[in-house]
Amino acid sequence: RRVLSLIELLQLGASRYRSVVRRTALRRVNRVQLARNAAVALGNLGDPQHIAALWRAAIEHSSELVREHATWALGRLGAKSELEALLEERHPEVVRVEACRSLADLLDRTANAT
Repeated sequence: RRVLSLIELLQLGASRYRSVVRRTALRRVNRVQLARNAAVALGNLGDPQHIAALWRAAIEHSSELVREHATWALGRLGAKSELEALLEERHPEVVRVEACRSLADLLDRTANAT
């Protein structure tokens, strides 16, 4: 079996998820939990190359839990403009709240670094 990247785990659709987890220990974790964990791991890696995938998850994923954690990860990666865009009314409240929190944390980290 091929090892999937964190970005692939973040973006798994339902049918692909079923084929990936079949006969593995991953079947104990549902698709949303797996995507959420991938978002957190990507944020903790600290690699700005992951911003595009996290942005896509923050605005498009079917689960608000995943969208919220992708937003958190964007904050960890310093994606200020993406966080500001997530404050718009069209995004779910849970995403807007996390964007606000992450933006405040990012601004605090920036201020303390100087």
